[in-house]
Amino acid sequence: MAIEGNDTKSGRLIPGLACTAPYLVGMVLVYVGERLVGSPSNVRLLLDGLGALGLLWAVLARAVNWARSRGDRRSVEGMILASYLGGLIALALYAARLEPVRERVFPWVMGAPLADRYQAILQVLWPIVWLSSILPLLFMETSSASMARAPRIERRRVAFSAGSGLAVAWLVVSLFLLNYVGNAHNRKWDMSFQRTSSPSEDARRLVANLNEPFEVFLFYPEANEVLEELSGYFEELASRSDLMQIHVHDHVMEPKLAKDLGVRQNGSLVYRYGDRKEVVRIGAEMGEARGKLAKVDEEFQNKFLKLVADKRIAYFTAGHGERTYEWKGGEEPRHPVTGLKKILRKQNFEVKPLGLGQGLGADVPEEASLVVIIDPAEDFLPEELDSLRRYLDGGGRMWIALDPEHSTNVAGLLEDFGLRFQATPLANERYFMRASYKKADRYNLFTNRTSSHPSVNTLSQNASRLAVVLIGSGYLEKIEGPKAEARIVMTLRSMPMTWADENRNLEPDGPEEQKKTYDLGAAVTADVRRDDKEPAEGAPDPEAKEPAKEQMRLVVLADADALSDQVIGNLGNYFFFEDGLKWLFEEEQLLGSVGMEEDVRIMHTKEEDVVWFYTTIFAVPLVVLGIGVVYNRFRLRQTRRGKTG
Repeated sequence: MAIEGNDTKSGRLIPGLACTAPYLVGMVLVYVGERLVGSPSNVRLLLDGLGALGLLWAVLARAVNWARSRGDRRSVEGMILASYLGGLIALALYAARLEPVRERVFPWVMGAPLADRYQAILQVLWPIVWLSSILPLLFMETSSASMARAPRIERRRVAFSAGSGLAVAWLVVSLFLLNYVGNAHNRKWDMSFQRTSSPSEDARRLVANLNEPFEVFLFYPEANEVLEELSGYFEELASRSDLMQIHVHDHVMEPKLAKDLGVRQNGSLVYRYGDRKEVVRIGAEMGEARGKLAKVDEEFQNKFLKLVADKRIAYFTAGHGERTYEWKGGEEPRHPVTGLKKILRKQNFEVKPLGLGQGLGADVPEEASLVVIIDPAEDFLPEELDSLRRYLDGGGRMWIALDPEHSTNVAGLLEDFGLRFQATPLANERYFMRASYKKADRYNLFTNRTSSHPSVNTLSQNASRLAVVLIGSGYLEKIEGPKAEARIVMTLRSMPMTWADENRNLEPDGPEEQKKTYDLGAAVTADVRRDDKEPAEGAPDPEAKEPAKEQMRLVVLADADALSDQVIGNLGNYFFFEDGLKWLFEEEQLLGSVGMEEDVRIMHTKEEDVVWFYTTIFAVPLVVLGIGVVYNRFRLRQTRRGKTG
């Protein structure tokens, strides 16, 4: 018994799979023949011929089905047949781009100028037509196949499937068009997490302050994907200074130049400044170079500083139980400061130890650019302290980080300049970092309270995003010191409601443990007069005997753990040390900011934990539920309107 609207006029219909399968196989054969085999050959002609036979069979079989059907079945067969014909039209548009048609037919019909323009149009048009035909075909065939044994076919269901396939096709087409337009107009949008194509502001500043030529040699073949990434990066840098010069060479074409620069193969770049050079291997293939491209900006700053900046020496005091900057393996009683050594080496410092064996008992070496004292556990000898005092009095630069766990006579150096270190740990029951989820976490402070001093420039400009983490910090106070000319600026302060835990019970007891804000970091300067200096060039009186002035600079932090490997990966701590280093040498234009790859675990305060808990447990499900209720009400209203209408 036939059902009205779906019966056929005569005979049986050819199964849809028997039509569509040869059609798709024919498309694949034509693609393989044209795109993979390519050049004219018997194999290509054979594949194209077999593909054409498959397409012809599919179209004829579907046309027979359409002619034998009626009603909804006829409409469905007609839609599928139209998709078949759309695919053939796409192939015809593709064929119009082939060399015989491009060279003979198009110029004869419309002239050479218009022929080139229409070739570009066909290049974009044929894949659009092909996708708009094939994807709806697949969706319709899948939908109709599910109703193959049903007595009645649902035309609306098949039409809806065709619309879904067309929507997907146009989504893909929109991405295709966006890529085509971007490529045609030579524009690039870099949306990766670690950007390769855009130099950082610090790298731009380094290049802008060049006073001698800095050359970059890129050894790559032409039309190389990695070369394109590197060229975009370095050309943008070169726009900041005429002294930045970019050269592109092929190792195969210029072997002598490559040998002179120490390059053995393509995929390398060379930085050259004067008679100094650095060779960096990136890779000629994207698979090899991808990871290194993400670090091009960091690598450039490291090599730039190494070549351009003068070599400096940073001495870490040793022999008094200080934090070690060398990883020795095993468990250390206190967290080391190997991260500081890495930062200093990236800024072109050579790191050396300084103790009695290196002459600290007599004097600080003249070659010392910086002296670093990190949490000594034992007192210095009087002779060693005298050497450090003479170093500062002579205009030295020093970084000192102390800790409440160890009270030593190094604090006496600070008192000379009017600064006192208090070895009482600070605690806070509101602004702290959770680590063990115990009461002791109240010693794990964080703060974004800074002054506007240059030594904390990055932190002050990014207070909403950066904070310094301190673990068991002491605090600093101003006092009357013997050096009245010293100037002290408190650069880092605790969050409010912090107290000095005198009895170490983690509770604010009595008036002596009053909640307030404490000073944690300081920058100290003092003018130094040297009688053995020649008068400054351009002085009004060349014979004047006025001694030249220099300046001692000192950065102090009341918590050594804040510079340890435990938390130096936190950007707030990293920038506190780095900006202090910049300020000590008054060379912000040379000491660039090299990004840290390491990060620390995110921890929240108690209040933040409460917010996150209730947000995930109640707020998010309520939002989803609310959206569902609104959507269902909207559908219900639409249904009622349809019934009343």
